[in-house]
Amino acid sequence: MRRPLLIVGLIAAFAACSSREGSEQRAVAARDVVTDFVEAGLAGKKERQIELLASVDRVKARGDDWTPMVIPSDSLEYVVGGAAVDGDRASVHLSLLEGGATESFDVLLIEESGEWRILEGETIERLAKRIAGELSRQFEGLMDEVPAEPEHEGDAADSSSGDAAADGDTRQ
Repeated sequence: MRRPLLIVGLIAAFAACSSREGSEQRAVAARDVVTDFVEAGLAGKKERQIELLASVDRVKARGDDWTPMVIPSDSLEYVVGGAAVDGDRASVHLSLLEGGATESFDVLLIEESGEWRILEGETIERLAKRIAGELSRQFEGLMDEVPAEPEHEGDAADSSSGDAAADGDTRQ
């Protein structure tokens, strides 16, 4: 009776190890696609970048007005960070460094026909929302620092006489 239980336990342990190894391999593959995309961009290989896009973005990228996330540059450096895989989706952290400025964000990917492909539209949309939120918070902070304009004495008198007339007060 112990033998079948032991075998079931060994099979479960092996499956967990294989699943973990498979997940790690998929994460590495996702990171490799992002690295390939960035390298192609830096080298000006637009067609290679298009090949690495998800089908939904590939159609848009074939147009003349498409500008990829990464464009040719002699001074751009990058760091491809960790990857998280969840089913047929993955995200890979990417930091772009140029001229002392750093922009870090997650590149979103989807698995199509067993290959990771970059969801450029979703990635840019998410990045734009984050940047808009940051700018909004910065603007609010600046507005908090602006001193309020002092009230003029004439403004208070005008508003009180206007309120009386609006209330139907006809006293003379």
